[in-house]
Parts: sequence; structure tokens; C-alpha cells
Amino acid sequence: MSDDLLTAGVELKGYVTTLLGNLEKDVDKQFDKWCDPVTGYLAHLIGCYEGAQNDQVSVLREQEQERQRALQRALFLLNFLAIGATAWLGVAL
Repeated sequence: MSDDLLTAGVELKGYVTTLLGNLEKDVDKQFDKWCDPVTGYLAHLIGCYEGAQNDQVSVLREQEQERQRALQRALFLLNFLAIGATAWLGVAL
């Protein structure tokens, strides 16, 4: 009975050692895939982040350009109305 128990313990130890070795290899392979500079998960994540950052910068630039165009239109309209108001005031006086 004790020989069977000893044999089972040795077999279990070998099985667990093999299982942990395989797990370590699988984890190392996965980290290698993640860290690949071209196709890895981290490269993909960084690419997405840079794309979102560039999109945000372009939206902010477009908003700034639109704000400048709106300011120029408002100043043109104010200038146009000021000429008429000055002429009216001159006639009224």
C-alpha cells in the first residue's frame, strides 16, 4: 500500500512539474506575442492611442480655425454696420 502511495506521489509530482513547465512556456509565448514591435498587443494599443491623439489634435485645430473664421465674419459685419451707423449719425446731426 505504501509503495502505491509513494508511486502515486512521485507521479503526481512529475505531472505537476510538467504542467507548470508547460504553463511557463505558454505564458512566455503570450508575452512574446504581446511585446512584438509590429503585430503585438502593446504595439496595437500604442497605435490606437496615437491615432486617437492625432484625431483629437485635428479636431481641436478645426475648431480653432472655425472660431477664427467666425471672429473674422463678426468683425466684418461690425465694420460694415459701423460705417452705416456713422453715416446715419452724421446725417442725424
